Amino acid sequence: GIQVEDMGPKTTANDLDNARVSFNRVRLPKSALLNRFADVRDDIYVQKGSERMRIEVIGQRLLTGRQAIAEAALVMARTLHIKTAAYARSKMCNGLAGEVALADMPQLKAVFEESDTKLGRMERFVAGVQARLNECLRGDSIPDPDLVEEIAVCKIKAIEVAIERVHALRQEVGSYALMHGTGFELADMLLTCKFAEGDS
Repeated sequence: GIQVEDMGPKTTANDLDNARVSFNRVRLPKSALLNRFADVRDDIYVQKGSERMRIEVIGQRLLTGRQAIAEAALVMARTLHIKTAAYARSKMCNGLAGEVALADMPQLKAVFEESDTKLGRMERFVAGVQARLNECLRGDSIPDPDLVEEIAVCKIKAIEVAIERVHALRQEVGSYALMHGTGFELADMLLTCKFAEGDS
């Protein structure tokens, strides 16, 4: 028969209803195919309807999704750094030369500087790719292979950098990273980004 199971609670994004559907000794007639846009005729995959490049149009949604996910990961990482920097500027610590703001401690200062460089580089790259994709969307054209590859790079590299920089920040900011409401409790959302629209 057909079995439907909830995959259980996750550490984040529980508003996304992940489930598992399994079929055991189930045979369905060809009429049960979800074939509004394409079909299988004489064992050949064919497009249905007159809309041009149907497969590419459907695929383009995957491209825009990947681009949106890349941007979301960078926004999350950047926002977390901004919020943490504000805390670190107000948190006073005992340094070798007396009281000093946490933000001025060398190890944390280095993390902020490196994050600013790496996140900034990715933000500029993603923005450039987004501009090219926007031209395609406005012009109702299909992205060329180079743009498709750049979008894939955006998705993979932006999330990789976001995860790396959030992890580095968490390592140096102390117990603040354990507190609810700081944003660190949502860091698993970056893994959601990583696994969405095709695993990175």
